[in-house]
Amino acid sequence: ELQTNEVGSSSDEQQKAPLISIRYKLKWDALWPQDSTLEEVSEADRFEYIQEALIEIGYKMKRKHSQKQMTKFEIVSHENELVVAEYPKLRGADGVSAMTDAELKDLALQLFTTGIVNTVNILRDGEQVDIFANAEFRKMADEKLF
Repeated sequence: ELQTNEVGSSSDEQQKAPLISIRYKLKWDALWPQDSTLEEVSEADRFEYIQEALIEIGYKMKRKHSQKQMTKFEIVSHENELVVAEYPKLRGADGVSAMTDAELKDLALQLFTTGIVNTVNILRDGEQVDIFANAEFRKMADEKLF
């Protein structure tokens, strides 16, 4: 008989950890030609390309930054290059507790190194986390975020 539970996935600590969602604005060159119509690139193909981009982000984060939990995600919504994905397995450095604001800020900065992400917004249980400590950087980010 196959066991479907991952190690530790049923512990109370992990179930209580907040859900991390990430709102991305992806780079067009990771997707489809920006001016494509739905006839040229169908909705199903667009979803597939977005999924491939997030898979690529996950594996780059795993390889470059030892973020092993970024390969498990669920796309919640998407419109063109704007994507919201949930990362139910994302945890802090100990692998069990919730990520701190500092860890989430590091995660956001690491996401920019993938070459696929233009902007990023991180939410913890639906509440936006202020990942930019510098007010000037925050203002610049706000102008680009959706």
